Amino acid sequence: MAKFNGFILTEKGRELLAKGLAGETITFTKMAIGDGTSLTSERERTALVNQITTLPILNINVKRNGTCEINALLTNKSVTTGFYIKELGIFAHGNDNVEILYTYNISTSPDFVPPFSANNVVEIEYVDTIIVDQVANVTAVIDPSITYITKKYADENYLVSSRLAEILGLQFGGNIQDIGNKTKGKFYYDNVTKFYYECIADTNLTYNDVTKFRAISNKPISDRIEDFSKTETKFMAEKGITLSKKGNLVILTWDSNYYLTGSLPRGTVLATLPAGYRPNVSISAPVAFWNSNNSGTIRIGTDGRITWESSINFQGTIYANVSYFIK
Repeated sequence: MAKFNGFILTEKGRELLAKGLAGETITFTKMAIGDGTSLTSERERTALVNQITTLPILNINVKRNGTCEINALLTNKSVTTGFYIKELGIFAHGNDNVEILYTYNISTSPDFVPPFSANNVVEIEYVDTIIVDQVANVTAVIDPSITYITKKYADENYLVSSRLAEILGLQFGGNIQDIGNKTKGKFYYDNVTKFYYECIADTNLTYNDVTKFRAISNKPISDRIEDFSKTETKFMAEKGITLSKKGNLVILTWDSNYYLTGSLPRGTVLATLPAGYRPNVSISAPVAFWNSNNSGTIRIGTDGRITWESSINFQGTIYANVSYFIK
């Protein structure tokens, strides 16, 4: 496995981060890899030394510690000449839509990407952590037509294989590495690449052959449910609330930590959600208290107000995870 020195924020990246802290939205557009080397400082770089290809972004997850995780997919399907991955960059733009190299990384022990063949398929998911500080609005450009389904993505978004099968209109057949027949029209999980594949020809192979399997794209899923081409994440720093929006679905995660203190009676307004993240109907959701066996209920109104709805007094730090559709 390749070893990288760690991402360095470029000078242009620092300028964009400052704009983000001033209120602009930072939009991550792509990840790129190359095989170049240079003595130039990583901070001064404005492009990769020798860019080979760009990687589609699978997902973005903003953390509360001033960082975010960006998932991107590397595949060798268009590679005709092998190369070593010696450099990696992540690109972004602000409100001016001018794309810049935000952060840059070099490898001291690079991986080799071989040319594509029926028996030599490479698909690697990168999970990279970069600095965004306390920027409130961080998004990513995610193209569903080329975004593959990872097991983690499916677990987080579709819970179980049966639900994924219902959405895809295909039957789950098991793992590609399992001994036995694989049936055309069913989909299988590859333990090596960590992706789901549709079987396109009956086979008893226990390895991934492109003449027998093809990776499943998010495109048919997005066509059947929502336009998930863009994931927006908003962090309400003053309340400890993280909001992730895909299409018209919002996932609210709340760790109130020290943001809410004291004993608050029923009906108290705990927070107000911003426009664009408010439910289309009022909903109630359970919450748990940290270090306590007690639990309670919050109500999220169509006006965005979150109120305490339990008969017991609010007792401090709570945790909640709520999914709902927006207006």
